[in-house]
Amino acid sequence: MPYLTLKLSKKLPVAVKAQLASELTRLMAEILCKEARLTAITIEELENSSWFIGGEIQDIGAYLAINITQNTNTATQKAQMLQAASALLQTHLGQLPLATYIVINEISADSWGYDGATQASRKNSVVSGNYANPPTGGKKRALLVIDVQNEYFTGKLPVSYPSNAQANLLRAITFAQQADIAVVFIQHTLEKGLSVFQKDSIGWELHPSIAAITPDFYIEKTQPSSFVHTGLENYLRSNGIDTVVISGYMTQMCCDTTARYAFHLGFNVEFLSDATATLGFENTAGKVTAETLHNTVLVVQASRFSQVLSVDEWIASVSQ
Repeated sequence: MPYLTLKLSKKLPVAVKAQLASELTRLMAEILCKEARLTAITIEELENSSWFIGGEIQDIGAYLAINITQNTNTATQKAQMLQAASALLQTHLGQLPLATYIVINEISADSWGYDGATQASRKNSVVSGNYANPPTGGKKRALLVIDVQNEYFTGKLPVSYPSNAQANLLRAITFAQQADIAVVFIQHTLEKGLSVFQKDSIGWELHPSIAAITPDFYIEKTQPSSFVHTGLENYLRSNGIDTVVISGYMTQMCCDTTARYAFHLGFNVEFLSDATATLGFENTAGKVTAETLHNTVLVVQASRFSQVLSVDEWIASVSQ
């Protein structure tokens, strides 16, 4: 539930103000993952003589306050929003004084709301116990396409089991698009100095089989869970999505972790057994084949966290 106040030291035509409001709403949706239909914006115009910086009257000035719920956006997202909003203001208002402030106020979820309910109570009404309450008419899903990057094909971590995982994943994407199921691309980035998933490297890039596909939502993550320090949870809740469908790589790492995290947040989880994959591992704890590792994770997922389905079974269940 974002609320923005823009104060200006000059009068603007109504059409320009409407365009500013529209573009600010777009930035809130694209960068901070806020629902456009709930984004409220007030534009106030002040007399030039009311605007002082350094004790001197300014010909032009602007101040933008962005109010959002606490802990719903990362530091990176907030920095991107500040940069984009500053550029937008300069586009419409011209060169602005150095001291043109944009403030992001984070408000506790139990301290504000709309339509008679706080954000905290609204969130609690969505989640009951361990599972989200499915909306009328059945589950609303999002297909999470996790880390389908070159590193897992031609890089240092080539997945091997099951061998047809990528073909099945592409079938799942095609079906999701046809069934009006949101498709979310998730891309993993590691800190500089490591040998894999370095931003802008070939191994980091999305695999060519999905690179040309436009997802409904995209996030970049730095942790095994797709929810940590990303806007994924906010996107799902803002769009009324109660069920996540897990696909991608690796089964035991980012897929398993994301599935467990989703479960703990109250989402239903469907784990695609043949659209996830891994490779064999050996370390100081022992050695395991790709097949054993993959199948073990599926058994654990099915024991508590997810409904484990093949892509064919998933398509059939959704199509009923």
